[in-house]
Amino acid sequence: MHPTTKTAADNRSASAINPKATNPVSTWLVVRMIMLALAVSLGGCAGLSESWRTPEVELVGIQPKEISFTRQLFVVTLAVGNPNERALPIQAMTYSLALEGQEVAQGASRLERLIPAHGEETVEVEVVGDLLDLVSRLPMLTHMNRPLEWMLSGSLTLSGGLVRLPYRYSGKLDARQWINGQNQGRGHRAHP
Repeated sequence: MHPTTKTAADNRSASAINPKATNPVSTWLVVRMIMLALAVSLGGCAGLSESWRTPEVELVGIQPKEISFTRQLFVVTLAVGNPNERALPIQAMTYSLALEGQEVAQGASRLERLIPAHGEETVEVEVVGDLLDLVSRLPMLTHMNRPLEWMLSGSLTLSGGLVRLPYRYSGKLDARQWINGQNQGRGHRAHP
């Protein structure tokens, strides 16, 4: 055999002796595998947000919890509906509530709920807001000949924190029935 001719066995032994000696085919294969894994994982993340339908979030009621001159704490009851074919694993929720065109509360809550496919669950969230002005006007609003308009918007964060589903709904409620704690029909998705 000619002294300058190398065989595959010589290349393997050279790689074992010199770790810097690499086989270009194996390097190319490793790079391709890493790129494929990245593409699949990034494509999977993009598909997660596209595969979820926007949850339905409706205002059910507002009850005062603590009223003082320095702080107004209210419990807002929301109905969260899952229009998806699979359970909706909610980790957290943000919200902004407006009544009669006036923003009265906003906030965020950790929920840790699993809403079944096509199911609905009522959740209560505590909000600190400027509802005091609205509460002082409520007796006058109950004598109106039309229902109060509400707008609820925000987002739900799914377990794992990678997917956020925005929502925006509006509806009307009769202030007299609301004060008496009666449920108010359903809202509808608002058009931004």
